[in-house]
Amino acid sequence: MIMYEENYTYPVGSLRDLAKANEIINVLKKRSILVNYSQDLETNEYHLFCEKESNLEESRIVFLQTMGLYKKSYEPDPSYVLIKSLPMTQVTLFCILFSILIYIASEFYSREQVFQYLTIANDMSKFLFEVKSGEIYRLLTPIFLHFNFMHILFNLMWLKDLGKIIEKHLGATRFILMIIALGISSNMVQYLIRGPNFGGMSGVVYGLLGYLWIFKKFNEDSDLIGLPKRDIYMMVGWFVLCMTGILGPIANLAHGMGLTLGMIFGSWPLKGVVKWKWFFIAIIALAITIVVELVKVKGIMYFTLLL
Repeated sequence: MIMYEENYTYPVGSLRDLAKANEIINVLKKRSILVNYSQDLETNEYHLFCEKESNLEESRIVFLQTMGLYKKSYEPDPSYVLIKSLPMTQVTLFCILFSILIYIASEFYSREQVFQYLTIANDMSKFLFEVKSGEIYRLLTPIFLHFNFMHILFNLMWLKDLGKIIEKHLGATRFILMIIALGISSNMVQYLIRGPNFGGMSGVVYGLLGYLWIFKKFNEDSDLIGLPKRDIYMMVGWFVLCMTGILGPIANLAHGMGLTLGMIFGSWPLKGVVKWKWFFIAIIALAITIVVELVKVKGIMYFTLLL
């Protein structure tokens, strides 16, 4: 039963439905919050009050929830707030702007010519023919090639956040070396198994994700800003989804190699068994990716055709 109380204190809300009022009071009672009411005989409204000011906010939330009026305000993850507050870093900004420039050139000038100069190889019958001829830059430049708007948007949005976090932590020189290592390794694995028709920053992005994930996992006190776990799960889930093939042709081997090398970089400061545990987990992840891709091409590896 609802109690009638003249000496009310802190107002929670008003309603005319006695059953709803009783429901609100019972819910709060289970939370050890005592709520009373006073009845306005002229308007036939029930005014709810709680005895303690410290219980007022929770009482009002329960009142609004019961009445179907409560909308939970969005509170961003603290990590997001820190990431957004970081100023853009130079190397990350260069990679973003150069990728956009190449994309614009390929869309409005000539995709075929742009890709001809920046892809890892043009002649599919000769192994790394252009690289062997002195065009060593081709080992890296495929990371700046993107095939459509959603492709470049997805990659650069992640690069913007991951890049400035890690560049601030490592410094420009070591960050450049990391991008080169991630870019060349992911490009080469993709090329060796599936050929030269690929491009995109996603191998680097997954490498940065792997580094940030593992390093922060074991260095919580570091000044390196970590990603919310749901973002890591989402990116790993996207990686697995891409491997199924339902999203079309995607450079999964570049993703796998980037993620693997990034995890190895992130675990390198560790010592003993923990370090080697994550080293082998990373290698196993790459091995699974390779096996899946080999199944897709019926076990015929691209580089075997060139021998």
